Amino acid sequence: MLPPTGKKHRTPPHPKKTTTCGYIGSPRATSQAPGPAPNHPHYGVPRATQTPQAQAGLPPWGARQHPDTMAQGQHHHPCQSGPATWLRASGHHPRPQAPGPRPHSESAENLGVMIDDQLTFKDHVTSVARSCRFALLNIRKIRPYLTQHATQLLVQAMVISRLDYCNALLTGLPACAGKPLQMIQNAAARLFFDQPKRAHVTPLFIELHWLPLAARIKFKSLMLAYKVLNGTALIYLNALAKAYVTTRSLRSSQDCRLAAPTPRLRQSKLFSCVIPRWWNDLLSATRTGASLSIFKKLLKTQLFREHLLS
Repeated sequence: MLPPTGKKHRTPPHPKKTTTCGYIGSPRATSQAPGPAPNHPHYGVPRATQTPQAQAGLPPWGARQHPDTMAQGQHHHPCQSGPATWLRASGHHPRPQAPGPRPHSESAENLGVMIDDQLTFKDHVTSVARSCRFALLNIRKIRPYLTQHATQLLVQAMVISRLDYCNALLTGLPACAGKPLQMIQNAAARLFFDQPKRAHVTPLFIELHWLPLAARIKFKSLMLAYKVLNGTALIYLNALAKAYVTTRSLRSSQDCRLAAPTPRLRQSKLFSCVIPRWWNDLLSATRTGASLSIFKKLLKTQLFREHLLS
């Protein structure tokens, strides 16, 4: 018998009893509810990470099953048959659609322009005014931190350019149609000079060399007429404005006039009727500009005097 070494003999600890592994389909998971069969999509997935449908033995929602597996007795969820079947199974009944054609839209957008069925451009004016008003609101928040030159660049890039986009389509419309856009331009001028909203805008326009909205529309339309006479406009515009040709030699044949058609009662606001009248009212020196740049300079000077200095 060996002498004691001074170390107490320690018996190995009794192994702890292991509980169930918690995996569905394990032989030890006897205390839990029976899970799905081994061929089920959720077989071998921890129960804690499963949805209530998976714990009940149902297949995942929206899962596509093969006809062979359905024949073996597996459940088929109603959502796999279509949205209407799923709504009925969940207690929601779809609203029946009214018979007949769907209601048509009164306006459509093309190249950023809202065109309504009556060609009043009311939706387009409202959309442009809303976007410009939002831009002015954002510029006003940072106006104390901007210089006058930086403010002018922001206003011209985000507001004035939006007002000038496709504004020739507003030719012939009544003055009340473009009033929201004119109010936006007035607010932009007051924001540039940091003036109150009741300040008079005519001195501000003169200092900025800005034309009012009506003059800007007229400027764009007359510039298109100049291109038609010089053969640089698009082909479809040639049918809207034609040069005035006399049957005999007259002094007016050298004035570069346009042929003014006889409009009917409902055609007096058409582009083909308004442009010749505006063009023939210009000064002879302005109509006979040698180039487009010279014509634009003379035209702006004349419109500036008519709308702001008169």
